[in-house]
Amino acid sequence: MIQSLPTPKRWTRDEWYRLAELGFFPEGCHTELIEGEILVMSPQGPNHSRSMMLGTEILTDFFRGTHMVRVQCPLTIDERTEPEPDFSIIGREEALALRGKHPGTAELVIEISDSSLSYDRNEKASLYARAGVPEYGILNLQKRSLELHRQPHQDSELRFGWGYASRTILGPEDDFVPQAGADRKLRVGDFF
Repeated sequence: MIQSLPTPKRWTRDEWYRLAELGFFPEGCHTELIEGEILVMSPQGPNHSRSMMLGTEILTDFFRGTHMVRVQCPLTIDERTEPEPDFSIIGREEALALRGKHPGTAELVIEISDSSLSYDRNEKASLYARAGVPEYGILNLQKRSLELHRQPHQDSELRFGWGYASRTILGPEDDFVPQAGADRKLRVGDFF
C-alpha cells in the first residue's frame, strides 16, 4: 500500500471568488490569494489609511492623462495568485482596453507597509518581480521612507524564483522619478 503525506488544499481564483460569494469570509475581512493560499490581511491602521488617502490624490494627479491608478485592486498574476496592491499604475490605454478581467502586471506597484514589512520586502517583492512589474515601491511607515525596487530578474533562492537587482531607500526629503513618469518627480514625504 502506498501512503502519501497530507497536502494543503491550493485554491484557484474561481474557488476563492465562490467562497467570498457564499459568505465564507467575515464582513470586512480582506483576503488575497497567493500561490493558492488564502491570506487574511491585517486591518489598516490610521497611518496606513492616511498614506492611502494622500497617495491616491498624489498619484492620480501625477499620472493624469497617461496612466490609471488602481487602488487596492487585483492583479491577476496566474490562476492561483491575485494580490491586491495598495497602488498599481497601469498605462491608460491598456487599462481602458481591459474588459472582464484584471491586469496581470503594472508599470509600478506600491505597497504601504507597517506590520507586514518583512512580507512586503520578501514574498511580495519576489511575486511582483515574477509578474514582470519593473518598479516596486514599499512606503515604509515605520521609517517614513520609500524602498524602491527595480530591475526584476530570476533568482532561484527567493520564494517565487524572482527578485529585484536594484534596491534604493529614499527618505522623506528625497524625490523619486517613477520610470512610468518620465522626467517628473514625486516627494517621498508627501505620502506620509
